[in-house]
Amino acid sequence: MNYTVNEDELLERLVPRVESRISSKIVQRIIDALKEELYPPEDMIREEFVKEIEEAKKEKGKTLKNIHELESYLKANC
Repeated sequence: MNYTVNEDELLERLVPRVESRISSKIVQRIIDALKEELYPPEDMIREEFVKEIEEAKKEKGKTLKNIHELESYLKANC
């Protein structure tokens, strides 16, 4: 069997496929970069949470006896 390849026909068939794959990869990389910016990694969230808990442990807690004390406390501090 003898196959002849017409370069122009081959290019016409391959170029759209290559362009499509490149475009898809670029779009996927942009999406991945945006996800990293918008949604920090789970480890980072966990570290921040642990830091907040440790800071809360250092603070002295306040016990409120009833809803009126809570309302007063919230008005004075918020």
